[in-house]
Amino acid sequence: MFAITGSIGTGKSTISNIIKSLGYEIIDCDEIVHKLYQENDVILKIEKLFPNVIENKTINRKKLGQIIFNNSEEKKKLESLIHPLVRNKIKNKGRENRLIFVEVPLLYESKMEDMFAKVICVACDKDIQVKRIMARNNISKEETEKIIASQMPIEEKIRLADFVIYNNGDINKLIDETKKIINSIITNS
Repeated sequence: MFAITGSIGTGKSTISNIIKSLGYEIIDCDEIVHKLYQENDVILKIEKLFPNVIENKTINRKKLGQIIFNNSEEKKKLESLIHPLVRNKIKNKGRENRLIFVEVPLLYESKMEDMFAKVICVACDKDIQVKRIMARNNISKEETEKIIASQMPIEEKIRLADFVIYNNGDINKLIDETKKIINSIITNS
């Protein structure tokens, strides 16, 4: 299995979509978390940690986000619950013995890099990242900066990764770069 990581707003999903269009399977960790947030046992565990985020037996993700992006200790509590569950879901998929790419936004923060043969980091210029997040999430620059600051710096992720793809806006360049990396992975696997 191969990881695709990067910071919020750098274009991980764009790279995943390119890889998917090339015929490879993509597992999206954000999707796994969304599904976990709908499981009754997970809802009950989150309710114990964050009673104010449960409404009508569902998790109000916006309220949960406000808590964890403003308090690193609360964020750690949530991650200690969710990350092991995500890891198990990925492990089960990885047993299928195919070339699988996993989009893991918090790869290094969740200490999951040991699960992957190689890591692809998606990066972009900070001003582009901020604009993307503000537009996509309809939030202020201040909120955007808090979210970015809550993650490991992109420079550190770049340093730890096996491959880096810069996504500053040229889609054709992005497709070419992604294909080169995929070919390198296939050749050396």
